[in-house]
Amino acid sequence: RQRRVREQDSVFGQPLEEAVKDNPLRIPNVLYYSVEYLRQHFKQEGLFRIPGTIKLVETLREMFVNAKKEKKSVMDIKSFSQFGPHVVASLMKTYLRELPEPILTFKLFDVMLKIAESPEDQHLPMITSSIRSLPEHNRTVLEYLMEFLVRVSQQSEYNKMTSKNLAIVFGPTLLRPEEISVEKTLSIPKLNIVVQKLIDAFEEIFGKTLETKKDRVVS
Repeated sequence: RQRRVREQDSVFGQPLEEAVKDNPLRIPNVLYYSVEYLRQHFKQEGLFRIPGTIKLVETLREMFVNAKKEKKSVMDIKSFSQFGPHVVASLMKTYLRELPEPILTFKLFDVMLKIAESPEDQHLPMITSSIRSLPEHNRTVLEYLMEFLVRVSQQSEYNKMTSKNLAIVFGPTLLRPEEISVEKTLSIPKLNIVVQKLIDAFEEIFGKTLETKKDRVVS
C-alpha cells in the first residue's frame, strides 16, 4: 500500500520515475541538491546520524515544494548554508523514506534478504546481478547515492560514519517490504549487510572507477 502523500506536496512522496523528470541528470532534485551541498561537508561529525532541527527541516522541505510549484528547476545551493549539514542530511533521509517504493524496489526485498543470509563469498556476484535487474532510473539514482556514501565513508576518521554506520542509517530506507509483518520487520537489520556491500564494493558492483577528489573534501 502506498504511503499517503501530503495534499499540498508535489515533491515528497512522488514515485521515483516521476521525480527524475525534473532533473537533466535523472536524479530527483531533493536528492541532487542535498548531495551536492553535503559534498562540502564530508568531515561533519555525525553526518546522517545527528538529526537536524525539525522546524528547519520543515522549512527546507517547503522550499523544495514551493520551487516545484513555481516551476523552478534550479535551486541555489548557497542558500542551504542557513540550515547547515545536519538539517540537509535529515531532509535527504526523509525524502528517501517517503518514496512510495524504495530505490531498491519491493521486488528485491526478499531477494536481498536471501543474499544477506547466504555465504559471504556469494554476496558480491549476487548483489551485482540483482542491481542489474533494477529499472534504469532506479539504477541511476542508486549509483549516484552510493558514490556519495562512499565519499562520506572515506572521511569516517572525521565524521565517524563508516560504511557499516551508513548502512544502518540507509538500509531501512533503501530496502523495505511492500507488506509489513513482524517477521519481515525483524529481518530488516540483516539487510544492512547488503547496503554496506554496496558502499564497500561500489566499483565492482557498478563497474565504475572512483577518482580521488581530495580538493572537494572540506570540513
